Amino acid sequence: MQAMTHFLLVLAGAAALALTPASATVPDPAARYVACPVPTDDPARYAGPNAAFRCHVAIADPNGLVVILREGRAAAEGPGPFGRQHVAADRGVSDEVIARVLSTVQPTEGRHRRLHYVEEEGAVQIWVVVDRARRSRRRTPGRSG
Repeated sequence: MQAMTHFLLVLAGAAALALTPASATVPDPAARYVACPVPTDDPARYAGPNAAFRCHVAIADPNGLVVILREGRAAAEGPGPFGRQHVAADRGVSDEVIARVLSTVQPTEGRHRRLHYVEEEGAVQIWVVVDRARRSRRRTPGRSG
């Protein structure tokens, strides 16, 4: 049952801030990759205008929470940049660096239901900001409210 709890706590989106491109390409074997949760792994569901929301990769944080790094969009592609395209094009950060930070850093609570994963490398701070998924509220048959 505990694995199901982790699945229900799937987080969405990621953005990295304040990182120099030179240090942004160093992969780390500590990254804890996991399978993209259903249905985010279905290419047919995430085609056309929904392609930005497709799961590019999923990573487990130190608490076992699964963070989805979505394909996303860069700032030049439209409003609300997010995901892999944003961090690569706008911040110069690789997927591997995001995976390492998410896998090894304990998150702290941020504003607006966000989690902050912050790693310090000398004078440089790597911030990965994660928006938590909103769970849909399904009504149980026979119950009101």
